[in-house]
Amino acid sequence: MPEQPSIERTRALERDILCAICCGSKLSGSALEDALRDLEDYRWQIAEHRIVYAAVAALQRSHGESLVEQLPAQATRMGFPDVDWELYLKASEGAGTDVPAMIHALKAEAKELLL
Repeated sequence: MPEQPSIERTRALERDILCAICCGSKLSGSALEDALRDLEDYRWQIAEHRIVYAAVAALQRSHGESLVEQLPAQATRMGFPDVDWELYLKASEGAGTDVPAMIHALKAEAKELLL
């Protein structure tokens, strides 16, 4: 029997997805674009997660510095200098690398929480 959805698990999955995206050296440009597009309509449970997503989305097409180097400055320009980047810029233990599957699971969890 599958586990019941929980807000804590949903929030952890949000963080794991953002870690995979932010540390996404394994994500190709098109995979990153696909992930960001898949999350466009997602309603983030944690405000900081929404900010991290928005910063990544704003930087997705930039060139030069790596995403990791640009994210803190981008969030600051957006008015959010206090993001705890250590949570997002290191690989999360136990976080999967199949970002599309993680996004699918996140959306399924979120949908179940609404029911």
